Amino acid sequence: MKQFFELPIYFYSYVLAVFIVARLPYIGAFVRVFNTLVHEGAHALVAILTSGKIFKIELQSNTSGSTLSASKNKFCQFLIAISGYPLAAASAYGLLYFLINGFSSAVLIGIIIFTSILLLLFIRNTFGVIWSILFIGLISFVLYLDNPKIIDFSVMTLAFILATEALFSTLMLLLIALESPSESGDAKILSSITMLPAIFWAIVFVATNGIIVYQIVVNLLIT
Repeated sequence: MKQFFELPIYFYSYVLAVFIVARLPYIGAFVRVFNTLVHEGAHALVAILTSGKIFKIELQSNTSGSTLSASKNKFCQFLIAISGYPLAAASAYGLLYFLINGFSSAVLIGIIIFTSILLLLFIRNTFGVIWSILFIGLISFVLYLDNPKIIDFSVMTLAFILATEALFSTLMLLLIALESPSESGDAKILSSITMLPAIFWAIVFVATNGIIVYQIVVNLLIT
């Protein structure tokens, strides 16, 4: 797998292929919901760490999602709202780091556990439940095959989905914040908490995720 990263044409071609497949109808939406899962899971994790309460998580077929939670104060609400985009991008870094260091199977087991916990405790809408079950089944099947190359490429693909969406989703958020701030999701929530415009927080997300993706390339992919 390290040899794959040392061949730029293979590496960039595969990243481009992942991005294109993620834009296709049906299958693209299915794979991009993984990014939504991690994003909403990040909100849930921070809510738990700040002693908040999670009521439900919803994953939608259009790749949007939501986490309904209650927090103790505005600072905790701020931490919950700001965590989704950066932690999803950081997860891409983590997946590739463990892949390069030979822990691909452990990564997939961790993803199964993570998804199962969210499914059992928080995911409540029909699409979210069905998607989670199918996703757990798919990852379990990859592990059942017990083929190191398939396992490695599965982890790499999931990492690239998170990394490409880390940039694309924040850029889309930036456009939404420019055109319709009231529909800008986390940026709107942060705006209501801080009184700073949604466009400011969209730019923060773009910059933060851009830095994380840059660190992925510099520290993990071209070293």
